[in-house]
Parts: sequence; structure tokens; C-alpha cells
Amino acid sequence: MTRLVPTLALLGAGIALPAVELSTALGDRGADQYLQGSVLFEWVQQENYAGDDEIRDQFWLRAELGTKIELEDHIELNIVFAYDAEFGDDTDGGNPGENDGEVVLDQGSILFKQFLRPELDVRFGRQPVNWNLRSGFGAFLYDSRANNPDVTSWDGIVAHWDLDNIIVRPYLYNLDENNESQGVAPATGDDRRDNVLYGLVFDYEPQHQSDNNIFFTINFSAEKNVVVNGTTTGNNLVTYYVGTEWNFTNGWDLYAEFAKQEGDLDSNTDFDGDAYSVGFNYYFDVAGGVEDNAQFSVQYDVYSGDDSSNDFTGFVAPHEGVSDMLIFEHERYGELSEQLVGNTEAIKVRFEWALNANETSVLKFLAAKYELDEDGGNDSVLGEEYNLSIDWEYSDYTTIDFFMGIFEPDDGYEDLFGNDDKISIFGASIEVLF
Repeated sequence: MTRLVPTLALLGAGIALPAVELSTALGDRGADQYLQGSVLFEWVQQENYAGDDEIRDQFWLRAELGTKIELEDHIELNIVFAYDAEFGDDTDGGNPGENDGEVVLDQGSILFKQFLRPELDVRFGRQPVNWNLRSGFGAFLYDSRANNPDVTSWDGIVAHWDLDNIIVRPYLYNLDENNESQGVAPATGDDRRDNVLYGLVFDYEPQHQSDNNIFFTINFSAEKNVVVNGTTTGNNLVTYYVGTEWNFTNGWDLYAEFAKQEGDLDSNTDFDGDAYSVGFNYYFDVAGGVEDNAQFSVQYDVYSGDDSSNDFTGFVAPHEGVSDMLIFEHERYGELSEQLVGNTEAIKVRFEWALNANETSVLKFLAAKYELDEDGGNDSVLGEEYNLSIDWEYSDYTTIDFFMGIFEPDDGYEDLFGNDDKISIFGASIEVLF
């Protein structure tokens, strides 16, 4: 299994798709233009998501078509339109029953390379934002794809200042268009549209004398009019975050993330939540396969819950993209954890195995146990979830996935939501990128 180097926090990058180069000229000036896009079709069957033992089928179609235009050496435009539609059985717990779909402007940004200084790039406009410490995993704090919106980008500006092994990124985003595409009302509850996120990121990767890689990232952020749980709006939320990943040549990867929050929920209540995630990956050979064709991982997550004190101690993360498990966490399939506003402890185990020499078919098994951080006098054990999937890279442009998951509620989940019956999901998807 191919090992990945530490992933720098991505802010404002264009969509990561293959591109088809076109010969074109814009006016009297030459330009390189690339056509890029994707088509995704997915079928999902969910059981008991609404606590009524019903089985419901859902279908999802998303298509994106865009262009990247490179003008001269220092200006790049990214424009992407998207069509997103869902249909199937109606449910209050999982995916929505019907979404007739509409064409939206998913990306529209201008990148100024070497803006005023050779080491400074600046991107303006509608752009994807995903701060994932580890490649292929959801973001701990901020991901513009969180909650499965039609518009998977944020409107704003971000700078990228490269100082050798330190990268500095100031940013400012307005989240209202993204919220609206999820069906979330403006955060203020009136006509003012000012759910704003701004802050500063520092990425540091020391120069190495060996093949081992070490990466650190620090983020100071503030969000105005933050949506706490879909109905409550906080005045301002300040979050301090630090993350690190260590990749070693002996097969071990270590990672850790921590965040602390403060600010004003209202004039009488302060934010005081925190969260952390720690874990390791170990790469090894299975059944005489290619080098590092399997991976074993263990991860421990804690998101603070509200202890009913004078401060609000629940960890507030409405834009997180953590989707390790299909039922309890995944942004598309109901995301049971979203009902808790933090208040979760989880231990997760993952095993991945590349089934062939060229690693185009990968088997994945995941297991997780969830407990409440603050149980409020109820039983603390929420339940266990088990996932199994096969990812098949049919060609360089086409991926086919099969997946299933089961969540077994425990007494803590029944105390909170009145449901102790098994929740399950089965599905398949095909995605073509060009």
C-alpha cells in the first residue's frame, strides 16, 4: 500500500481532478485551458435511520464540469459548475427523500501567483477548503464539504506565503452561501448574512537528514454568528488548534490533533470546549504481497460535552469533515454524532489490505465504540459500529466502491433517542473523473 507523506493544510486549492488540455487563445493573448470534471452515481439502502425499522433506498447523482485557465505565468482562473440531485424514499433520519437538483456555481476563483512577492500567492473567490491533517481523511475542524452541501466551496480570500519550511496562511471566508445550500437559515435568523470565519494558519515541516517526515500545523480561528446545533447561534467562537504527523521509514505513522475553544455563546454564557484525536498507522506486508500492502490503525477521539455549568463546554464544530465511520460520523449518511454537539469519546480500529499487486482493489474493515463524554446521569455507552468496504480502481479515471455498515445502539443511545434497534447501511457508487 503506497504510503503518503504529511499533508499540508489545503486552503483554496482547485478541485483535484485529472484534466484534459485544450488549445485555445483568449483575445490576442495565449492561454492554457484545461477541462476537468466528474460524475458520481450512488445507491444507498438504510434501515432504521429514523427509529421506525423502515428500509429506505436513496439514489444520488452529482456531476461537476469546470475549467482551469492559466493566463500568462501568474494568473489562474478556476470555474466549476455542479449538478446535485437525490431521490428515493423519504426519511427524517438519513438522506433527504427528494432533491430535484439544480445547477450551482461550485467554484469561481482567481489565483494570483507571486503576488507582489515571489513567495506569495493569493486566491480570491469561491474555493474548496479542506484542512485535513492526513491525506484521505476528513478535516478535524474545517471542510467546505461538511454536511453534504450542493455548494462544496466557501466564498473568501486566502494567502499562501511560502517561507522555505514554514508556510503562513491568513484567510477570511463568508459561509452563508454554503449554509444556504444545506438548507440552513442565515445564522442571525434575519436578513443579515454574516456567518464569517477568519484566522491564521502556520505549517511547519523541518528540513530532514533522512527519509522520515515530520509535520506541524497551528491554526488560530474566529467565527462570527456560528451555528451551534442548527437552531442556536453563538455570537463568536474562537478556536486554537495544533496538529502533528510523523511518518517513519520503519512502517510507523503517528498523528495527533488538539483544539481548545473560547468566546461568547451569548451575553451570559461563554464557550469552553475542547477536543483531541491521537492515533497511529502501521504498514506491513500481507500474504507475500508488494511492500506495505496492508495497514493497521488505532485512533482515540474525545470531543467534550456540555457539563451544564455556567459555560457551554460542548465542542462546537459545525464544519468538521470527520467521516471515519459510515453511520455515526459520515457527512452524507445521517451523521448521528451531529445531534450531540461534541460529547463523544471513541476508540477506532482500521485494517486495510490491497488485494492485488498494483493496489487497484483495497479491502477495508473498521470498528468503533462510542461513549458519551458527559452522560448527564444516563448510561454513557452509545454503541458500536462496524464497516466493511471494497474500493476498486477500475481504470485511471473510474472508481467503483461497495460498502456496508452496522451500528448497534447501547443503553446510552436508547436513553437519549429512544431507539435500541440496529441501524444499517448498504451501498455502491461509481465515479468517473476526467
